[in-house]
Amino acid sequence: MPGAVATTTVTIAGAAVFTAPAIVAVAAAAIGNAAIAYGIGALAKSLQGQPDPSSLSGSAAGRTQTIREAVSPRKIVYGKTRVAGVQTFLHFTHNDGVFHTVITLTGHPIESFEQFFIEDEEQILDEKGKPISGSWNKSGANPRVRIVGGTGTVAGDADFNAAMQANLPGVWTPDHRQTGCAKIYVNGATNNFPGGIKNVTVVMKGKNDIFDPRTTTVGWTDNAALCTRDYLVEPILGVGEPASAINDTGWIAEANICDEAVALAGGGSEKRYTINGQFVKKADDLSVLGRMLSASAGILTDQGGQYNLYTGAYRPPTISFDYSQIVGPVEYQPLMGRDELFNRVKGTFISPEDFYSEVPFPAVKNATYLAEDQNEELWMPGDAFYPFTDSHTACQRLAKIALERIRQQGTETIALNLQGFRVQMGDVVKRNHPSRGWVDHPCEIKEWALVNRGKGDVPKIGVEMVLRETAPTVYDWNLGEETAKDPVPNTNFPNPFDVPTPSGVTVVSDEPDNLFFSGDSTLLTRMKVEWVNPPGSFFDHIETQFKLIADSEWQDGPDVSNNRVQAFLGPVIDGEQYDVRIRAISQDKFPSDWVTLPPHAVVGKQAKPADVTDLFLEGDTLRWKYPVKPIDFLGFRIRINDGSNINWSNAQPLHDGVISETTFPLAGVPKGTKTILIRAFDSSENESVNATFIVRNLGALLVDNVVETVDLDAQGYPGTITNGTVDGTDLKADSDGTPLWTQDSDPFWSGDNDLFWTEQFKQLIYEATITPRQDVLDAILKLDLSVTAENWSVEYKPDNQASFWTKDADPFWTDDSDPMWNSNDPDYKIWPGELPNFLHKKYFFRVIAQAGYVQGKITNFDFVFDVPDEIERFNDFVVAAGGSRLPITKSFRSVKNIEMTLHDDAGTAITAKIIDKDKDLGPLIKTFDSLGVAVQGLIDATIQGVKGI
Repeated sequence: MPGAVATTTVTIAGAAVFTAPAIVAVAAAAIGNAAIAYGIGALAKSLQGQPDPSSLSGSAAGRTQTIREAVSPRKIVYGKTRVAGVQTFLHFTHNDGVFHTVITLTGHPIESFEQFFIEDEEQILDEKGKPISGSWNKSGANPRVRIVGGTGTVAGDADFNAAMQANLPGVWTPDHRQTGCAKIYVNGATNNFPGGIKNVTVVMKGKNDIFDPRTTTVGWTDNAALCTRDYLVEPILGVGEPASAINDTGWIAEANICDEAVALAGGGSEKRYTINGQFVKKADDLSVLGRMLSASAGILTDQGGQYNLYTGAYRPPTISFDYSQIVGPVEYQPLMGRDELFNRVKGTFISPEDFYSEVPFPAVKNATYLAEDQNEELWMPGDAFYPFTDSHTACQRLAKIALERIRQQGTETIALNLQGFRVQMGDVVKRNHPSRGWVDHPCEIKEWALVNRGKGDVPKIGVEMVLRETAPTVYDWNLGEETAKDPVPNTNFPNPFDVPTPSGVTVVSDEPDNLFFSGDSTLLTRMKVEWVNPPGSFFDHIETQFKLIADSEWQDGPDVSNNRVQAFLGPVIDGEQYDVRIRAISQDKFPSDWVTLPPHAVVGKQAKPADVTDLFLEGDTLRWKYPVKPIDFLGFRIRINDGSNINWSNAQPLHDGVISETTFPLAGVPKGTKTILIRAFDSSENESVNATFIVRNLGALLVDNVVETVDLDAQGYPGTITNGTVDGTDLKADSDGTPLWTQDSDPFWSGDNDLFWTEQFKQLIYEATITPRQDVLDAILKLDLSVTAENWSVEYKPDNQASFWTKDADPFWTDDSDPMWNSNDPDYKIWPGELPNFLHKKYFFRVIAQAGYVQGKITNFDFVFDVPDEIERFNDFVVAAGGSRLPITKSFRSVKNIEMTLHDDAGTAITAKIIDKDKDLGPLIKTFDSLGVAVQGLIDATIQGVKGI
């Protein structure tokens, strides 16, 4: 049995009767049905890694590249596939400059030629073999190229032989036939092939003498079982087994399984298992057989001197084994080693959609097994490779079977009596094992061996077998398991006269890398053009050009190698419009058409810097991120608004100039709810498009000495209220009329993404005034304000007329040119947080709570007049024996604290006391000796009080 490991079985007259010498021989050899190597383990190994190019045409050259060799083995083609051949004849007729070549494709006759290709461009041929369209079409009697095929039969070679003998009289004679081989004859003028003879390939239906035991006829088929059978019995190109070595009864059942229709998720169906591929047979090469079996998830066994095939399908068991048939110990391994398991499979196949190149099929994964493996992705060792499967959906089905088989982990080794002869390797049997909970548990026979358990010359024949758990789900296939094939563009290498253009071409001039410094540190602008390279590696480089739209001459940009997809063009002028174009140059120096873009207006230094990101407050420090600074970056500016107000133009600057760091201290910023905004600026004073902002409560209002509080909420919010209603001490925005519930038939909640309420509220505006008294003009006016709204702000302005008289000490008229009062009517401006140096006049305040789903509400509104502390110090002050008043020079509303230090001046004073804190005359201080008698003393003193008017 060439190409497989032989087995030996003993049968006499068809009965289970054995002579003693035969039994001894069998037992001594320990032989049995497990001898053929293509069970599950060997098949899984045959799927991993890449094939031997010499045997399976696994390389690109073997499948799609014509080669020239002095001696080459014959190629076998099953099913339908793309084939390249061996150049076996080459002749030049110098009088007309024409070459003539024969490319031998297979070592056997074929069914038909389906397509012809020159350098991946399909050629539609007329009855003379001349292309009728495309790059190689040429009218007239002398075509640029001509292709004539011969299928390897007498009738199929007629046109081939006639053309060869007519064009090469005396050179190609009737004795030159290449009988039994498929081939093509190609001729053409050498001046049409400056780079040499081009690669010519075909898509063919291959071997056409395959026997079908179902019909007892021969012909072409891609049925996986029938192609495998043909390879086993093929006398020259295959294994060479006699037809009697094939169990055709079983083979008929497997052929029917292969022809079953499997529905596809996208519609239609495909045969369950087919073989479409090619290989070159090497002596004693079992990998071909393994690869062919991979196309049907098949197992090949040899029992009773006959081959049996089991394709990937579930076969319900009919025979069961329990302890009544078991005659020895049972070894059971419930789980496999982790290094043997996998929960996902990926790999490649030969895709007709991709010019019969090797491409990946969608990986097959199983979430249940992933969870069983503690969420560790375990890939099948080595990528699967299906050289005879030409659809990604079939590959997914095959990969799923490989995955499911490995997850049926329970393995059992049992010794049986002669009942074991009722089954063979590949069968599915029922196992009953009560302690395991097995009742008619399906197990597949992975190994089967005949053994002699006797002693000496007394034989005792039995069977040992290895069983592996299986299940119908191993072979089930649902449409939902199918994954759409990745939309990999078809490889379409153009000929030298038709170079594809780059695609997806864009040009920009507003990104950071569009600016650069010249040698003299001048900031300049350039355009960046990007594209998608044409498919494949046929082209050498990309050419770029640009010009002002008013110019007629193009400027050359850089030439870009084929591994890059962008170029910079410049320098260019900001604000001007430019034309840009690019094209591909092939390796043969042929150009593609230009791809010309619409005129591009250069932005350059006019581009706005990016917005600040991730603005946040950390303690009293403001922080933000700005990971990519433009080359002309200047810095940041920070502003602040009272309340929730994102208006940048009205916000108050928190610093002078710009800052370059990404932190800013907020110590000293007025407390309360504030909106902090930041923008980035460049050296051209361009500012980022959006002001990044945060709204934060910076803490409760800080005061020193409150001398007056005007509580507006306690007064019922006097002033003007627009779209609001007073409710106790709260001022609330009015509803816009949309009810919380629209009608009785509506649901309370319409959807998970809907807001809880549908009611909206109007914009609330509250306007109030305050006229500070004269006795608080030295204070600082502050607001103690609590507002709730989606967005709110507070504004103020002074009265349009100044007070007629400011203070008693001020003159009635300051200057002849001054008006009696100011008639200017200022606009409202954003409240700065506090107002010092105000006048004895009316001030207007306006709080605006924006409309929205959140009801605007003012819950507290107080005018707070806060007077700062005043401090006066006295050094080396002499206190008289009867006491002295500190000679204050500053005005105090009241004296809060006096700190004193008594000097050691060699006098008798040992203590100092405060007698009073008179704010007008000055505090009275006395110093005393040890007897409590007032004496002269020397002190340092500090007075802290409330600042006076």
